[in-house]
Amino acid sequence: MTDYPLSTDFVHGPHRLYQQVNRNEPMGLYLPVGTNHTFSAGHILRLEGMGRLTVPTSETMAVEVDETRAELLVAKAAVHLFTTLANTDPGSRADHLMDAATWQAKYNGLLDRGGIRMWPLSAHNRYLWSASLETHTLTLRRGRG
Repeated sequence: MTDYPLSTDFVHGPHRLYQQVNRNEPMGLYLPVGTNHTFSAGHILRLEGMGRLTVPTSETMAVEVDETRAELLVAKAAVHLFTTLANTDPGSRADHLMDAATWQAKYNGLLDRGGIRMWPLSAHNRYLWSASLETHTLTLRRGRG
């Protein structure tokens, strides 16, 4: 078994693990790690989380969401902000609730656009690897190959 540091940017994952097929083609084909896989030294591992993320160049680089998901996050944050203001500023409660409803409608509209909603990922074989979010480590086990 081998442990590697895992980026703290993963919240509920990683969900899938791929390994580079040809070490001379970093942008080439990556295949899922399965039960009959043997890890190869010098090949890049690609970790996949729940949504569209930038590709980290190291385990310490921040992972960013794309522009579409950023709009979704801003809209949801605005709903939360105006709902909180409505509860803490009774003099302007009606205005804040109207603003919250406007942002909620924008958020719902964004979710209705194709490819925005983040659905849970299907099951993925983890026979040869595991991730611990408590210790932030990725553990690779030797395969049957």
